[in-house]
Amino acid sequence: MLIDTHCHLDKPRYRQNIKNLLKEAEENSVKGILIPSTQRNTIDVAQTLAQSYKGVFYAVGFHPKYAEKFEMAMLEEYVTDERCIAIGEFGLDYSRLSKEEEIRQSIVAKQKEVLVAHLEFAV
Repeated sequence: MLIDTHCHLDKPRYRQNIKNLLKEAEENSVKGILIPSTQRNTIDVAQTLAQSYKGVFYAVGFHPKYAEKFEMAMLEEYVTDERCIAIGEFGLDYSRLSKEEEIRQSIVAKQKEVLVAHLEFAV
């Protein structure tokens, strides 16, 4: 049995073909799929997919590139849904940072703050 723990089925490019993708996954022994949310704009699609398809679940969180948009209230709101089984997506991502040191330091500090908030919430 396989479980895909990080599959962005919520991306628009998959919407037209979702049933075929899930059928193909099942035919290849994938019994579970976890959609990690990345921000407020993606969570509703992830939740709808999880509530609509057997074996599909979602996680609630903010990708580091959306750290400035972080909302603790969103985590609190969605974590009570039985189809929400994890906290994520979150972490640190320095790959797209400004080369200007002052801007860079500000973004790094915010990402670290949001990382800690996610970890404390998860605990």
